[in-house]
Amino acid sequence: MKIAASAKAKSISSLGKPELTLQLDNAKLSSSPDEKRKEVLMLSLSNGVVYLLHHEDEEILQHWRQSFENNIEAIKTTSVTTGSSSKEIENLPVRPELSRMCSNSSIISEERTKVADRLLHWFKRRPSLEVLQRKGIIKDAVFGSSLTAICEREKTKIPRFVHACLAAVEKRGLDVDGIYRISGNMSLVQKLRHIVDQNEFYDLLCPSWDVHTITGALKLFFRELSEPVFTFALFDKFLDAYRITDHAQKISAYREVISRLPPFHAETMKRLFKHLTEVIRHGSANRMQSQALAIVFGPTLLWPESKSKDVTLAASMVYQGQVVEFMIIEFKSIFS
Repeated sequence: MKIAASAKAKSISSLGKPELTLQLDNAKLSSSPDEKRKEVLMLSLSNGVVYLLHHEDEEILQHWRQSFENNIEAIKTTSVTTGSSSKEIENLPVRPELSRMCSNSSIISEERTKVADRLLHWFKRRPSLEVLQRKGIIKDAVFGSSLTAICEREKTKIPRFVHACLAAVEKRGLDVDGIYRISGNMSLVQKLRHIVDQNEFYDLLCPSWDVHTITGALKLFFRELSEPVFTFALFDKFLDAYRITDHAQKISAYREVISRLPPFHAETMKRLFKHLTEVIRHGSANRMQSQALAIVFGPTLLWPESKSKDVTLAASMVYQGQVVEFMIIEFKSIFS
């Protein structure tokens, strides 16, 4: 057991009774084994207790060393010449400076115990997560949650935030150059995220919200879902559907896989892809075509649960974009 003592701790009068005395018979004094802590002495007692004595002033530290060595040597000499017992050695007078150091280590040990007890008491008094949520101090987050959890909580088919973003872009952003390709101001995106997570009022139809901020926040929302829109379970199924060469069979395979999606995922997917077809319809103004949107939304909407899949990461990213692009182009055939 190691106990650290610092010279900055409160000391008692050298004339008073020390709070702690040490048996220095068979004790060993050495420098700290840590080369970075040269200003530390290590006192090892016969009962296994180790004291670390520290002072920033090297002269005072050397004075301590000399005091300990003199006491240890005096005990050895007394034990050899008189055959004194450990009990008698324990009653030998201790030098004042040694008493002060022992008292300091005891004070520090007691203070640490008190601090630990106070912290433990404070942690035990902390209210539970359920209590904080009930009081409204901690609110259920939107970002980083799941589509099912959000929609069930809001009692909607698609998340309100997704609906608000798509409505705002369709109202005043379809002709904006580079829509979804150009990233919004990250600080404003995070500001909008915080407002949504705290369930504060926001109006994305207000011109004060830049369109690129809205699209950036929407992409961030999809990226941070605990499970992607296409779901982990159906990731491989979507890739298999895309690999089908026959066009009619491919359409049929897509529709079959989409029918297996959870209801909130299917509804959100349908609303989003309808929106993306509107973006392409204004391509002459915003310069965004299906391939550009697929590059943006491919890795945003579907990714494997584990990276240890049959396909490499690079190949996976290619397929992600191709799956999304085909769904944008064939929206009416797939979702009709």
